Amino acid sequence: MRILAALFAICGICRTTLGAICEGTDACLQVIEASQRTTRTLSARWVQTKHLSLLTEPLLTRGQFAFREPDQVLWRVDDPAITVRIDRNGIHLPDLPGVKDEVAAMAPFSAMMRQLSGLFTGSLSSVRNTFEVSAALEKGAIRVHLMPREQQWQRMFRSIDVSFAEPQWVVATIHIEEALGDSLDITFTDVHRNDAIANAALDTVPAPHE
Repeated sequence: MRILAALFAICGICRTTLGAICEGTDACLQVIEASQRTTRTLSARWVQTKHLSLLTEPLLTRGQFAFREPDQVLWRVDDPAITVRIDRNGIHLPDLPGVKDEVAAMAPFSAMMRQLSGLFTGSLSSVRNTFEVSAALEKGAIRVHLMPREQQWQRMFRSIDVSFAEPQWVVATIHIEEALGDSLDITFTDVHRNDAIANAALDTVPAPHE
């Protein structure tokens, strides 16, 4: 009984500590901002699960993600092999035969990720200009809920949820509710931040047209 009481006491302390870290949207965003402000490079593997209302089974896609400050973002799909790069000059899509549909499907999401680049750099003002933002601590992660302000985004997305996992508060999942009722889940694994693997991630993936 004493051991159980001690365990309950420890759990109570953990809940209190986490609650103190992140109470309300502003406090949670400050935690993310402080963490991401030191992010220079980020890389991860990802699995995308696309839920379509017209299909009984979801569509799975796998690939690689990379980010380098201030605004370079890369999404690479494993099969078919497609690389999309995003930077301050816009979205760079490959012009390859047989993949036009896949590229077109990725374009809105890539544009959205360019708008969300502030989440990776600790610069949240641009994110708040584009989205209505709320944030809360849930099960050891900070969930940021985004609703687009502009009509052009509202026609594509109802809402976006991005979770940041402790202790480094790096991006763990993205959930997107699309305007037409479909949804998209992206789970990140093998995350590297500010290390040799993350530093080289954008350089080791072929650029478009190569």
